[in-house]
Amino acid sequence: MDRKQQRLVFGLVIGAIFGLVLAWIATNRDEPTNSAVARLKPGDWVKLGISLLGVARQMSDLIETV
Repeated sequence: MDRKQQRLVFGLVIGAIFGLVLAWIATNRDEPTNSAVARLKPGDWVKLGISLLGVARQMSDLIETV
């Protein structure tokens, strides 16, 4: 596998993991036993998304230096 394909596969895996975590949080939000997730407001979701974008940017910087 060449470098471009490795980066695409890495991005695919990371995106799938992020998507899975967000979907899990969203589906558990409706359960009354999981009160911490139920208390999340839309602004908290925006902060989470921005944080994930920051992590993705740092990971891409890390990949470029390797």
